[in-house]
Amino acid sequence: MRRFSVYSKKLSLVLSLSFLSTFAVWAVDRIDLAQRPELAREANRHQSASLAQLLDLPKSESLEYLRKVVTVEGQAHTRYRQTFHRVPVWGEHVVVTTKKGTVQRMDGQLLRGLDAEVRTLVPGLTAVEALAAMKKATVNRHLAADSWRFENESTELVIYVDAKGKAHLAYEVTFFADTRGGANPTRPVYLVAADDGEVLLAYDNLNHADAIGPGGNEKVGRYLYGTDFGPMEVTQAGDTCTMENAKVRTLDMNHRTWGGDVYEFTCPENTYKEINGAYSPLNDAHFFGTVVFDMYDQWFDTAPLTFQLTMRVHYGTNYQNAFWNGSSMTFGDGGTALYPLVSLDVSAHEVSHGFTQQNSNLIYRNQSGGINEAFSDMAGEAAEYFMTGSNDFLIGSEIFKQGVALRFMEDPTRDGRSIGSALDFVQGMDVHYSSGVFNRAFFLLATTDGWDTEKAFRVFVRANQAYWTPSTNFQQGADAAVNAARDLGFDLVAVRDAFAGVDITVDIGGDGGDGGDGSDDGSDGGDGSDGSDGSDGSDDGSDGSDGSDGSDGGDGSDGSDGSDDGSDGGDGSDGSDGSDGGDGGDGSDDGTDAGDGGDGGDGEEPPCENCAEYAGTLTGTGDSVWLPNQQYYYAKAGTHQIWLRGPEGTDFNIRLFYFGSSNWWEEVASGQSSDSREYLEFEGKQGYYHITVESAEGGGAFTVWAAYPIWP
Repeated sequence: MRRFSVYSKKLSLVLSLSFLSTFAVWAVDRIDLAQRPELAREANRHQSASLAQLLDLPKSESLEYLRKVVTVEGQAHTRYRQTFHRVPVWGEHVVVTTKKGTVQRMDGQLLRGLDAEVRTLVPGLTAVEALAAMKKATVNRHLAADSWRFENESTELVIYVDAKGKAHLAYEVTFFADTRGGANPTRPVYLVAADDGEVLLAYDNLNHADAIGPGGNEKVGRYLYGTDFGPMEVTQAGDTCTMENAKVRTLDMNHRTWGGDVYEFTCPENTYKEINGAYSPLNDAHFFGTVVFDMYDQWFDTAPLTFQLTMRVHYGTNYQNAFWNGSSMTFGDGGTALYPLVSLDVSAHEVSHGFTQQNSNLIYRNQSGGINEAFSDMAGEAAEYFMTGSNDFLIGSEIFKQGVALRFMEDPTRDGRSIGSALDFVQGMDVHYSSGVFNRAFFLLATTDGWDTEKAFRVFVRANQAYWTPSTNFQQGADAAVNAARDLGFDLVAVRDAFAGVDITVDIGGDGGDGGDGSDDGSDGGDGSDGSDGSDGSDDGSDGSDGSDGSDGGDGSDGSDGSDDGSDGGDGSDGSDGSDGGDGGDGSDDGTDAGDGGDGGDGEEPPCENCAEYAGTLTGTGDSVWLPNQQYYYAKAGTHQIWLRGPEGTDFNIRLFYFGSSNWWEEVASGQSSDSREYLEFEGKQGYYHITVESAEGGGAFTVWAAYPIWP
């Protein structure tokens, strides 16, 4: 154990903080600051010391200010990100909570050992080259013949630390892309090695839901804004009304996937347009967008986003999705399974992905991705409660044509895919299935005596603003909810019991009263040393089984990418993205989906032990699905075995692709018999792989099992 001076010899402050200085040679450690309450005490004892000095950062490192949230209780939560020679560290934040000048606690993760790991800060390729290569990889990955459009492009040089603690100089490359014909929207995030262009991590971050006029659909009925509900807030110039106010603007995409115009109509009534059983999706989107803005404004004294909400309606043709693309909310008109996706809960869901991005920025994969999804589901229920005084804890119930709902907060397992216990989390799980853990905790808390939906949502909003960081896992997220409830003066016993109901143990300390100063979260917070929920990513993710202690890892098999908004689900017959439907669960979409359609194949036992299992739906001849869940897996050299089972009477095929040295996916094996049962075996090199399932004839649900040499 090494001792070091925290500030100066003059202070004579020597702490035995081995947790901040002990790290493996040639490896970076992640230090969970929530487990070190003594740091807050030392900060108050030596107030002239800077934060960097208190944390004993070397001269090569610093903490870059991001933003501050000041609560009505007088707490200030200041968020920083660590930098190394001014290059930001990817996926980690440090949050310092103060009140009246006193430091109450520190949260987030600090990386130690970067000096020993990072050998150069001179990239071998330019940001332009990295962006171009990832655009090319994205186009090739989807194998779509249509031309592509790109927007919201961003490339930043960062330090990325993988699951094994190895630091890389990398580019974070992200953009939104879709084909001109629609149906392939994606918002990938790539971590690209800055020396040779190797893809270190990849996942899809597409977070998938006064004038008068009609709204609603055939399921909920027709209602009138200005009569049954308040009027729509629009801008009027002469006889022309424009769907725009200080909070929201609503665009008519007119079945395009790019552009769109703020919708105008002759005042005072808009009846445009009835489509797919809905009476005016434009009216619904504009009104509900305003409701969501007002909820955040009135309950939390904040806007949901730092800019005006943009609602894009009538996206594409028969598009059964809604998504947040980083700058706007987009809604399709549905299809055979779904009505247009402009219900209040879906609208709040998509807006709240933006809220999360601009606050905790939870990484959209692994356990942090499950929390991200759950928070948006909570926001949907909260918006219903805000508008009507009640809510049903059913996700997407108003847009789902042939069943009750897309997802169920009271019993997440009811959809056949989601989990309601942290113990059931496994690597490779799609984020909207793992969201069931926090969804059920929210339900249990909101229905506790003395609580309601608003009060419960306040806890999670505060956690999102003040305590969650990009790599927060289930345990850390629950601990943060306790801290948030303590800040708000709420009953901590209720919070503890709600998380106990999903098999997460939190320590509230004492008798669970209203908390004190919040300087100690009173729990173990997991091991906090791995950044598992999104910052690991360089390996295939199959080396950990539960992710609750940070051992999950896994960029390639987690299925949390969210290639669309996830409110597609349904019976899989729409064909909007080729991978929706089933029982909610192919894992290819991001958000509010679940559904209750097919059974994922013929229900037979897996043909291999401890193999990866994927389920999805092909909507008809020519449709295809990319597995695992629009991502890839990483394997050692060795044998790959893949089994496919689909419905009788169909002809489904499987293909295996390898990401070659040319930064291009190459087909290396296939199984193409004339029925729905396929098998392939391939001796492969170490590297990245993905599977494509395609229909030569027919459609329906399928199951794929894959066994391959797992990277240790």
